Amino acid sequence: MANTYTTNLNLAKPSKGDVDWDDEVNGNSDILDSALGTEHNADGSHANTIRVGDGANTEDKKIVARTGDTYEPFIKYDVNENQFVLSNNGSTPWPILTCASTVLEVAPSGKPYKKIDVALDDAQNGDVILVYPGIYTLFVPLQVDREVRLVGVGLPIIQFNASADNYVLDITASAVVKGLIISMAGGLGAGAMRVSATGVIVEDCSILNNGVSGRGVNCSSGTCIFRRCTIQSNDDDGVLIDNGSHEFRDCIITGMAYGVYVSDNDSLTVTFVGCEINAGGNFPAIHLIDDTNNHELICRRCLLRKGPNGSYTITESGSGSTGAICHCQLTAPASINNLINTPYNVIDGDL
Repeated sequence: MANTYTTNLNLAKPSKGDVDWDDEVNGNSDILDSALGTEHNADGSHANTIRVGDGANTEDKKIVARTGDTYEPFIKYDVNENQFVLSNNGSTPWPILTCASTVLEVAPSGKPYKKIDVALDDAQNGDVILVYPGIYTLFVPLQVDREVRLVGVGLPIIQFNASADNYVLDITASAVVKGLIISMAGGLGAGAMRVSATGVIVEDCSILNNGVSGRGVNCSSGTCIFRRCTIQSNDDDGVLIDNGSHEFRDCIITGMAYGVYVSDNDSLTVTFVGCEINAGGNFPAIHLIDDTNNHELICRRCLLRKGPNGSYTITESGSGSTGAICHCQLTAPASINNLINTPYNVIDGDL
């Protein structure tokens, strides 16, 4: 294929410093659009570039993804905080650290730390804790009480023979947990993981309650997102949700009782996308307790399996929760009120 040469477009270089970039960047975008032979979008935005500025020059150095959604994700520079801010939903800001993070390394040997809890004690907000392959046995619950990234390399195992009402991993700060196997044993523990903070992200983890009491995960408050996780309880519910707003994407959730149990402690929102949720015994995959507080349940592209002796895939105790269950595969009918859109089955290929 012959080489294609493009003439020099003489694009302008924006000035350094705290200045309005719009004129130069938008002028360059006009040149690029013209060179590519592409017209502007209907709203006046450039067809081949992102937009810098909000169009009215009222907010400096703002990068907006032209998604067309009501809430567009954006990145902007916050002058007051001297940091960039990211929002992935158009309303909730998330800080992006503009300085290098400290990396604390944990391994059975050959690294500065041999114990995860000691590394956590030394960590500051924004630090990264890398946990290398090995089995890390705890003697007290692991408290994640600062905004760190706890990242496993090669799926290290964190295990704890939990005593009464304790969890292996207790997350009380806006942390990221990724690539870990979290395992609870024993007969008194409350479960493998509890989340009670805003902005928690858990990715690519196996969260296993191998004991004889408790659940896999308890979302007791706050907001969290679980992605690509396996959550399992060999005794109780796979996931217990007490409060807050929580989202599960591409997860496998299995309980010996309910797959997911939504309690009546407070009104809450829970979303499942692309998940497989399995119950045991005579239990449904999802159960809503809404005698006092109503909830919002959203299920999209999920496979929901009742227990082998159960009658329904989804049940509720009251009559006021809302939401939608669509493009899901159900192994039995749902026993829910009319405020939740009628669920329907799809073929396996659509999941």
